[in-house]
Amino acid sequence: HLCVCMYESDASAVMGVLASCRLMSCEDDLGTLVMVAKYPMPNKSKTRLGKVIGYKESASFAMAMLEDLLHRYGTLDGVHRILLYAPLEARGKFEKLLESHMLQDAWELLPMTGGDNDPTSTDLGDRLKAALRRVRKLSKNSYGSTLTPATDTTSIAGKLKPSTSGTVGFVGSDCVDLSIFDIRNLLQTVSAGRGYDAMILPALDGGYVGLAL
Repeated sequence: HLCVCMYESDASAVMGVLASCRLMSCEDDLGTLVMVAKYPMPNKSKTRLGKVIGYKESASFAMAMLEDLLHRYGTLDGVHRILLYAPLEARGKFEKLLESHMLQDAWELLPMTGGDNDPTSTDLGDRLKAALRRVRKLSKNSYGSTLTPATDTTSIAGKLKPSTSGTVGFVGSDCVDLSIFDIRNLLQTVSAGRGYDAMILPALDGGYVGLAL
C-alpha cells in the first residue's frame, strides 16, 4: 500500500511529501509513540509566553496544542500510543480530557516518574530512560495478555494491544508542525531494519522535537 500523508494544503508541499513517501503497509507494527505532556495550568504552562500574553491565555494555548496532537496522532495506524503524563495527580483530568474528545480508546495513560536509580529525579533524560524501560517491558507482553505493572501508579489500562516492536518514539505535546508523515517516518526509520538504532528530529533552536530508539 502507498501511505500518502498530506499535512499541508500547499500544492508544492503536498507533492514534496508524495515524492518522499515510500511503499509501506499502514498495518505494519511500527512500535510505540509516547507523547510527553504536562497538564496545562495557568502559571505552570508556557510561562515565558504567559509573561507576554497572560498566564491563563498561555495555558489555553498549551491545551489547544495538546488537544490537536491527541487527535492527529490518534489516527496513526500500526502504532501503539501512550500519553506519558505529569503530574501524577492529574490522571483524572487526563482521563476526562480523552473522554471529552472520544479518544479514551486511542491512548493509554502512563504516569511520568523519576529515573530508575533515583525515583525523585526531575531530569528529563532520566524520566525518558525510565519510560523507555517501562514501555519496552510492556511490548514483551503478548497481545491480549494481562499487563504486569511494577506498582499501581505505573499501570496501563490495557485497552490497546501493546506493540511487539521494540521501537519507541518520544514527542512533546507542543510541536504542532510535526505531521503524521513525520511520526511514521521517525518510527519506521528505526523499526524497518535499515541499520539505524536511533533517529532524532532536530529543532531549529538546537534541541530536538522527536526521538526514536
